[in-house]
Amino acid sequence: MKTLPPLGLSLLALALAGCAGSGAAPEAPRYNRSAGTAAQASQFVTAQHLAGAAPQKVGITACNVLFATRTGASAATSAGLFNTSSNRVEAKVSSWYYLQNLDDAAMQALTERICDGAEQRLSAQGLSVVPRAQLAASAELAPLLAKGEAAPYEWKDPASKTEYRIFAPGGLTVQGFGNALGNAFAIAGGDSPAQLEFLAGRAGGYTPVQLSVVVDFASVSGDGQRALGGLADKNSAEVQASVALSVSGSLKLMSPGLFECMPRLGKEYCYQKSQQIPQVVSQRPLVAEETFYSEIADIQSTAEKVGEGVANVIGLLGGGLSFSQSKNGVKVIPEVYTGTAERYALDFVEMAALQLPR
Repeated sequence: MKTLPPLGLSLLALALAGCAGSGAAPEAPRYNRSAGTAAQASQFVTAQHLAGAAPQKVGITACNVLFATRTGASAATSAGLFNTSSNRVEAKVSSWYYLQNLDDAAMQALTERICDGAEQRLSAQGLSVVPRAQLAASAELAPLLAKGEAAPYEWKDPASKTEYRIFAPGGLTVQGFGNALGNAFAIAGGDSPAQLEFLAGRAGGYTPVQLSVVVDFASVSGDGQRALGGLADKNSAEVQASVALSVSGSLKLMSPGLFECMPRLGKEYCYQKSQQIPQVVSQRPLVAEETFYSEIADIQSTAEKVGEGVANVIGLLGGGLSFSQSKNGVKVIPEVYTGTAERYALDFVEMAALQLPR
């Protein structure tokens, strides 16, 4: 099995004509765990709409942990709008990375530790936290839990195309990634997840908290399909990737002030009057320094490589198009991956908790 270089991986199609350079962007700050969360929070998280939101008692009603399992990108050359040449040969490249050697049981166990640790981090900042076991057993929260998805739930980010497996701790369900259309109809009936969450928090005397933690293992980007504006020729196609464990996330407060209630058809109807949800979100991920994998290997099958070669011959003869694809398996060391992800996830939670008004 072929082992690839660990970092700075790059797949570059042959330039068909020339190349272009660009100025170097300023280097983003890197997280240093030894410096502590308080000193670095302003560089990695940002608070939004927190004015007037000063919870004293909270309950984590949703704790989603998203594990990236497949990520990649593609790029292609293309003729400009006014290029009429019949001699161009276009190239398309793609590169994909797959998480390996980490099973659902390990992801679930890590989810439990992250969500338990989140309660502890919020408590350490002076908040009264309703234990998850108490929330899960409450009749008030049962309608919300029934609206959620069972873990693991598979989801693809529509922007990056990264595939995730989403887990929730015991007693809770995955929230916010399911039937958006059904939830839209539920709003009119007064039983959307947000409305049910508010009602549960009001009945229990706490502010519901939605926590989502995203654990990525690689960053892959392509330089697109067309030149800016589509007027000029795009004569190179490049996909760049780096393999590193990183954590980002969001902590949302479903504050009582977001909702308003009124009588309707003989019963109380509560609706969300504002979309400005008090929250703390990642500005940039916390990228770990630890090496969490044992190898990065070429996992493209022989049949796929033969098929790619045949397609290229046909493409070059018939339409002037060639393909190049790579598939790479990132074989993790489970105890290193889970230990590192837990530490960085809880550092994110601590940064978020530090931003909450007192």
